[in-house]
Amino acid sequence: MTKTDLLIINAKQLICPSDDENKKPELKIIENGAIACSQGKIVAAGHSTEITEKFQAKDVFDATGKVVAPGFVDPHTHPVFFGTREDEFELRNSGKSYADIAKAGGGIRFSVRQLRQASKEQLIEHALPYLDQFIKNGTTTIEAKSGYGLTFNDEIKSLEVIRELNKIHPIDLVPTFLGAHEIPDEYRDRKQEYIKIVTEEMIPHVAEEGLAEFCDIFCESHVYNTDDTELILTAARKAGLKLKIHSDQLSSGGGTEIAAQLGAVSADHLDHVNSESIQSLKGIARGTGNRFQPGQLHDPVHAIDDDAGVDLYGNEAGRSLVSSNGSCCPRHFKK
Repeated sequence: MTKTDLLIINAKQLICPSDDENKKPELKIIENGAIACSQGKIVAAGHSTEITEKFQAKDVFDATGKVVAPGFVDPHTHPVFFGTREDEFELRNSGKSYADIAKAGGGIRFSVRQLRQASKEQLIEHALPYLDQFIKNGTTTIEAKSGYGLTFNDEIKSLEVIRELNKIHPIDLVPTFLGAHEIPDEYRDRKQEYIKIVTEEMIPHVAEEGLAEFCDIFCESHVYNTDDTELILTAARKAGLKLKIHSDQLSSGGGTEIAAQLGAVSADHLDHVNSESIQSLKGIARGTGNRFQPGQLHDPVHAIDDDAGVDLYGNEAGRSLVSSNGSCCPRHFKK
């Protein structure tokens, strides 16, 4: 009998993600399931009788009546901020658009002003309760973006905060550099100068110091158009960063096609994605995924159907739901 560190036995249901015969993700459910763990890793999973016959452990957790499942992964979060914008929900509900609020100095621009005034210590203290809430709701890994600094020092500060949070909190944070989240107020008439700072100063430093795994950008005509997006993400790819795009959130602007062309890991938001953009992703085997943020959607997504042939993802209430050939629209949750 093999000795392990931990056994979790008698689970009413053990949820095991796997691929079906067509290499598409599915959830295998084992009734009365159990897992054996050694040195922080699962070494075996199966029926409780099978696992207890092969393994023994000093620590045994009886999960009778409970579901044992992998932790949720949230692939799109902005955990480093200072100050909240709940008043903007009222503005949106009263008819103000995202762009209207941004032009008035709200939205991301408000968050930038707040973050620049905060120290690393304040940002860490501010983020910790939110990370605790993730864990409480079953999310054990999050992608964590910068993007509310928009200066060299403040973007680096944000990524260093993410690095420190990774050290001191049990949740796993995967860092993303989002220096092109908005055009800073001081560069609104000099966008190309700021893009040069992003590509020639920020990205090289972020890559050299290993501060981020991904580079993201907000691709919209009023901030970074498709030419800007291609320029910035190409520089990031050359520096060794993997790519993400905030795409087609406010309009159908071609960001999803850029994501496909550059081999981005994901195209996120997609509130206004069209069928042509989705078709551009076909043929990229388990490559660029489409990620929806349901809490921000104000219009139904009509471009996605069950025959689109691309991987679709969504995160809702701090949780990531993964499916193939289905979106995060309610009609898909019912399946």
